[in-house]
Amino acid sequence: MKPINQKEINAAYRKFIISFTLLLLIALSSLFLYLKASEKEYVILKEQYEEVENLMNARTDINRQFAQINQYFRDIGQGDADMSAVARKRVLQNEIAKGSGHIGRVIDGLKVDSGRASLKLYRRLNKDILLVSRLQDSLFSTKNVIESKRMQLQSCITMNNQINKVVNQGSIVGR
Repeated sequence: MKPINQKEINAAYRKFIISFTLLLLIALSSLFLYLKASEKEYVILKEQYEEVENLMNARTDINRQFAQINQYFRDIGQGDADMSAVARKRVLQNEIAKGSGHIGRVIDGLKVDSGRASLKLYRRLNKDILLVSRLQDSLFSTKNVIESKRMQLQSCITMNNQINKVVNQGSIVGR
């Protein structure tokens, strides 16, 4: 004995199994896509982290170089015009040029957007360092020339005063 609604019951079972299977496939595919997206997101975040880490290390290195160059400028500004100070200042200017070159290489070696404001600032500061170094050298050379001329002038004044003294003594004795 079969029930009267056997066709309807079988159709409902088939409809339920098809709907359940479709829903299960959608749920499993959603879970799979979620896990795949998480994996891709992790890779992207890891790349961004490495980029930021490299940028931070480069900025630390650049800031250390700028601090060292600043100290070199302070050392250049001190001292006299004797030969050892001149030689020391030349060495310090060479160190400034090396530091500036190192900064340029670090900036060029970064694999980040070169349009970042901080990198533009670092490039500009690096160019300005070279200009200031050249100006410092020129000012130091000018200072040495002025000091030399001042010493020559002082020597001439001293010599002139001695000659005037001798001439005045001679004219007084001759009268």
